[in-house]
Amino acid sequence: MLKHAPMPRASWIAAIGASSVLFSLAFACAAPLAALAALCALRFSLRAGVLAVAGAWLANQAVGYLLLGYPLEAASFGWGGAIGLAALAALAAARLLSARASGMMAALVAFAAALGADQLALFAASFLLPTGPEAFSASTIVYVAQINGLAFALFLCLQALGERLGLAGSRSAALAA
Repeated sequence: MLKHAPMPRASWIAAIGASSVLFSLAFACAAPLAALAALCALRFSLRAGVLAVAGAWLANQAVGYLLLGYPLEAASFGWGGAIGLAALAALAAARLLSARASGMMAALVAFAAALGADQLALFAASFLLPTGPEAFSASTIVYVAQINGLAFALFLCLQALGERLGLAGSRSAALAA
């Protein structure tokens, strides 16, 4: 089973918030919330993970509406809500499916589960929202998977660096079985 720290260090919360803002500026609605959800599933308690993922989603939405000019209309708000719910579904799936794995296998399972749940939730939402399921193409899903995969690899590297610098708790404690 994964062992989660009771509350993440402030440095981790700040890093997640900052990364959400930076990725939102770079990729807009393709911000790697699934990668963040996978990381939170591995590092945080359920409560802290939900707060971190919700905060990252909120930062993404703030950047979108305040800086990137997202349209202030029902469809845009609907997709924003769907993205938030998909990120929480990604966290839940990553926690559930990686709970019995350890080490790097837990990280891979958490990432795959988070990405799958995120995309499945957004696909389901597409039947309720104006653009419809035709918005989902193989190239779009591959693009989102690439962004999330690169972000997750970066997060794992930053985690290792943070451990060496004493800024982050030991990943082995969080990923140990």
